[in-house]
Amino acid sequence: MADNLDDDTLDAELNPLTEKHSEEIIATIETNTTITNQQTDTMEVHHHPDLHHKSKKWKEYFLEFIMIFLAVSMGYVAENIRENVVNKEKEVKYAENLVRDLKEEKKSTIEMIEENKKMMVAIDTFVSIRTLDFKLKENNQLFFKLFNEAALYRVNAQTPNEITLNQIKATGGLNIIRPKIADLIAELDISNLKVKRSDITLTAHTEESFRMIYEFVDYPAIWNKDGSLKQDLPPLLMDDKQKLMKYFNLTADLKYTIEGYVYNLNEHLKLVDNLIKTLEEEYALKD
Repeated sequence: MADNLDDDTLDAELNPLTEKHSEEIIATIETNTTITNQQTDTMEVHHHPDLHHKSKKWKEYFLEFIMIFLAVSMGYVAENIRENVVNKEKEVKYAENLVRDLKEEKKSTIEMIEENKKMMVAIDTFVSIRTLDFKLKENNQLFFKLFNEAALYRVNAQTPNEITLNQIKATGGLNIIRPKIADLIAELDISNLKVKRSDITLTAHTEESFRMIYEFVDYPAIWNKDGSLKQDLPPLLMDDKQKLMKYFNLTADLKYTIEGYVYNLNEHLKLVDNLIKTLEEEYALKD
């Protein structure tokens, strides 16, 4: 009985302390929970913004479109302006270089025409002695003298100066050159082909005539080491007079081939002159 009273008394003394401690613990937990909830609410405010935007008016979309369109258009216009400036510079440079090449070609063409005219006169003189008796020493000497003066061992031809012309065609330069100039260049290009064909014909004819002289001339024996004609010349090999006459006929025919070549050079020279004059006028070029 006494023991039970003691236990009850002890429990009565401990219970107020226990209840008080429990209340403190509960209060602490509630406080911590409140703080945690506040922090959670704060984090949610920072990390979960309102993503719902108001729809734009059609005027705003239209304004944005206009701005983008203007930006692209201005870029395109600026690029075109830059390209036009570059093309203008190239065009003038092409014109300058073409005039330079054409003036050089004009000079050489005039010289070539004069050389071939002299050659035609010399050929006429050479062919005129075809009926002489070449067994006579003086006639034999005359043959080689006139042969040398006519330069029947040489082709008087030239190749057109197409350095700038080929550059213009290769780089598409005809697209930036003025139409009037492009048309004249096309005509010149055709004329260049004619001159080249005439050159091939003249070369072939000259070589055919020249090879035949080996049949009745000891060719190496007629020249000095410096390329001049010897004073003491060997006699013509007159075993076959028909071959000699054939040679004279080929030489006479060569004159007409040269005449055709000179005609083409003169026609070509007209185009060269016209193009030089037009380029200088169109691009205000000065010497």
